[in-house]
Amino acid sequence: MKIFCTGENVPGPQAGKGGAFSSEPSFFIKPETALIKAGQAFFIPDFSISVSCGVSLVARICKPGKQIQSRFAPSYYQEIGAGLTFTAHDLLRRHISQGLPWEMGVAFDGSAAVSRLVPAGSLDETKGVCFSLKKNSRHEYEASSKRMMQDFDELIALVSGYVTLKIGDYLFTGTPGYVPVEAGDILEVSLQEEKVLKVAVR
Repeated sequence: MKIFCTGENVPGPQAGKGGAFSSEPSFFIKPETALIKAGQAFFIPDFSISVSCGVSLVARICKPGKQIQSRFAPSYYQEIGAGLTFTAHDLLRRHISQGLPWEMGVAFDGSAAVSRLVPAGSLDETKGVCFSLKKNSRHEYEASSKRMMQDFDELIALVSGYVTLKIGDYLFTGTPGYVPVEAGDILEVSLQEEKVLKVAVR
């Protein structure tokens, strides 16, 4: 199982206001060990003093495929949810500045969580699928699939053009922003205004 995380796909609050934003999404991969099991906490790694989280829509791949055309992509996922990605930003920034790979800052163990999934057909994507993040009961931000530069189908086409998709893989469609976290925080993710994921930070 692989976790594909899309970057530069959901404009954040600064998009169009002088904030940098690329119109061409990219992606990176987290390993299976990055996924937190249901009910488990996120433990801040001892190699970072600056960890943040972001919320994203997630699709679970239901059959293998490679070089999938976007018009055929709907048959490759049947369930949608929301997910959290955690990033060690101090480590990531240092590695980017030195021209080093990103993985140590974004793909470490326990750096992703996925909510319970719902049938894709139960959500009206034409109206936009909304997702939001709360930290310690405080609303941090919300976004909608209608703001995505590329939708689920286009992202599946993008990723499968480089890496073969397998059953059980997760595709994170991108986050509009990151929120700093520290031990003791409680993170809550909602999908269409219904809470679907809760993660404690330790």
